[in-house]
Amino acid sequence: MTEIRTLLSFLGTTDYQPTCYVWEGYGEHTSAHVTEALCALWKPHKVILLATHQAKDKHGDMLQNSLVRAECEPIWRMLPAGRGFEEQWQQFELLCRTFSESLQEDSAAQIVLDITHGFRSQPFMSGAALSVVQAALRQSRDIRIVYGEYQREAARNPIWDLSLFLELAEWAQALRLFLVTGVAAPIVDLTAAVQRRTSLEVHARGGRDFPKFNMLKKAITEFADDLSTVRVAAIITGYSQDPRGKHQVRGSARRLLDAIEQCRQEVNVRLPPLALILGELEIELQPLVAGHLAAPEGQQAIVALANYYLKLERYPEAAVVIREAAVNRHARDASAIEVNSVDYSDELRRKAEYSFSERDEHLGEIAGIRNDIEHGGFRRQPASGKSLKQRVSDLVQRQSGVLCEQKHPHLPSEKEHPTTYFISRHPGAIAWAAEEGIIVDRQLDHLDINLIRTGDTVIGSLPVNLAAEVCAKNAHYLHLSLELPKELRGKELTVVQMRACNARLEEFTVRPTVVVR
Repeated sequence: MTEIRTLLSFLGTTDYQPTCYVWEGYGEHTSAHVTEALCALWKPHKVILLATHQAKDKHGDMLQNSLVRAECEPIWRMLPAGRGFEEQWQQFELLCRTFSESLQEDSAAQIVLDITHGFRSQPFMSGAALSVVQAALRQSRDIRIVYGEYQREAARNPIWDLSLFLELAEWAQALRLFLVTGVAAPIVDLTAAVQRRTSLEVHARGGRDFPKFNMLKKAITEFADDLSTVRVAAIITGYSQDPRGKHQVRGSARRLLDAIEQCRQEVNVRLPPLALILGELEIELQPLVAGHLAAPEGQQAIVALANYYLKLERYPEAAVVIREAAVNRHARDASAIEVNSVDYSDELRRKAEYSFSERDEHLGEIAGIRNDIEHGGFRRQPASGKSLKQRVSDLVQRQSGVLCEQKHPHLPSEKEHPTTYFISRHPGAIAWAAEEGIIVDRQLDHLDINLIRTGDTVIGSLPVNLAAEVCAKNAHYLHLSLELPKELRGKELTVVQMRACNARLEEFTVRPTVVVR
């Protein structure tokens, strides 16, 4: 169980009613006030009691004494009653200060907020204060909100965990930020927190159905990184520094679409807030996918990327993309455009740049906008922000039609994308691949060699003769390699055991040679 550092509990003015609370996993029920019950369950390092003077006068001594007997010395924070606007602001400010101090004390520990006896607007104020403080601190923390339900005729009363509703507010803020700016860090943090929590729950049940959120988290992070740094090729076609890997990379937009598809069902069940934007995000990503930048589909994807930056109101990036797309029109060879190709030539790119600067009828307009942006307005009579935004929007709109009509003579139209197969019947291997963010199109228990086509990728631990057949079809074979100790041979491995055995993918090219006839 996560260590509870701080418990914050409201003390109300209603008659004190000792009741019986029960919790899943807590052996004996205790007849106690909800604050005492929470202390008995979680044994917090610090207890803060939030109370009006009236509430403390009525119930303070009794609760103080019972908590001291339980070795929980409480700290009192006195709240105004909230009568009138001035007192409501004082209440809000005190709650913000209390939460801020608690959140900054220990970044790894959990905080529990008990709103059972919150008086009047106090529960609402506490939720608003938590949202403001977390936004100000720019961090998502493990905070639980609980409410004890009092049932007069019942022998046992439940304590409800309402933390999901605070988390939903965080999701709403994070998702809106991502959709309108492309900034993904808050979504990644929230997804990671859900992944950790879900993994612990699955492990506690002894199950193997670990969440695939790592795949989605990784794909979102990579796309956002490429977007923020204007990595055009990395977004649209993919890019590999290693020449040996160039043939199998995919654009980060494509990888994110694949991750969404593979995680859709699990996200619908375990991350409903994230599921709300998947459809909208897919619509934005689809036009950003192509196999070749120089093909007609690639030019259209570049234009779509410029328009996507406009939608995010990231005008400098939109201007950069549309300028490079204009340079592409002057390339005489695909090697001046295809950044991910081993044949890409800086010399040919410079020639395309020179031709653009000498011949393009839109050079003056594009160069003027670019220079004004790059130099931060340090020039004679710089454009205003409003004017510059309009000029970039007009430029992208005018160039879009011209660029989408451009066809490069050296490349065919887009082909169907190669397929990645993962061949394994072992749950541990399948879960490992998902947690490592390995994106596959089809997972099969056994390989049907007739499915494999040129350019496909096959992942697995195949017999050498089958691996040779894969390579004979000009497909790529990635072997799932393990350093397996003797005692684990023939056993089903967990994800943890696979990592301990240094599980990894290694590409092999297998060619048969007849030795004995």
